[in-house]
Amino acid sequence: MAIDGTTLTGIFPPVTTPFADDGAVDLAGLRRNMQGYAAAPLAGYVALGSNGEFPHLSRAEKERVIAAVVEEAAGRPVLAQVGESGLRETVALAQRAAELGASAVMAVTPHYYRAAMTEAALADFYDGLADESPVPVLLYSIPQNTGVPVSPSLVERCAAHPRIIGVKDSSGNLGQLAEMVERAPEGWGVLNGSSSTMVASFAVGAPGAVLAAADFLPFEVGELWALCRDGAWDRAREAERRLRPVLRTASRMGVAGVKLAMDLMGYRGGLPRRPVQPVPVAGRDELVGALRAAGLIRF
Repeated sequence: MAIDGTTLTGIFPPVTTPFADDGAVDLAGLRRNMQGYAAAPLAGYVALGSNGEFPHLSRAEKERVIAAVVEEAAGRPVLAQVGESGLRETVALAQRAAELGASAVMAVTPHYYRAAMTEAALADFYDGLADESPVPVLLYSIPQNTGVPVSPSLVERCAAHPRIIGVKDSSGNLGQLAEMVERAPEGWGVLNGSSSTMVASFAVGAPGAVLAAADFLPFEVGELWALCRDGAWDRAREAERRLRPVLRTASRMGVAGVKLAMDLMGYRGGLPRRPVQPVPVAGRDELVGALRAAGLIRF
């Protein structure tokens, strides 16, 4: 489906990639998760985000994941993360993602040659991608992983390109997110990527979010966003307060914690792909305790 910046409203879970016992991508488990999300109040999906473990997937695996997510999306838009180390490979994956039915692509900042990744270099990368991509493009900033942030000034600069429609900012820097909202043109999508600033990000004007919490609490997170949309800020803050210990615990454990939380909530999480390690027993007990205290599980 065709989208623009005004479509980037609501909650998009960064769909995880489950693996079978032999380490292969578990497409049946992925499809089961997508089917479980169908009834939740979600706006769309992100395939191959950080919680999709894209750095550890082959090109063929990435294509299979995008195809499966698109096929199970039930008409909702799919944003495919296609960022690679260089522009050429990023463009190639963006073109393939479009062929597979992705509505838009997002690209993490190139970062291996970090010292060379000036604002001019990043602007050239995103403009070059947008020139060649058959579908719209979003910037993706996750500096805690890459060491390369997307600045509000880069957002303003890239927003001038007619095919760049938004940014996903996972920095957790609320002040920076607010400045991005201020600098972006009307109808441009600023997506918060940090579960620790859910309500606050909506309060400063971000229209949507890509949140790992939605992988295991899609109904709760979707309903929290709806409270903010409707101006029920007191109820939203109370809902966030109840969920905060769960979100904090899972976030600290990274993708392994998100996958464990999915298992505990009845989805197909499974183990992360090595070298990422599974959550140890003590961490599992901590996460179970947080979910139980929030009234989300009873065992």
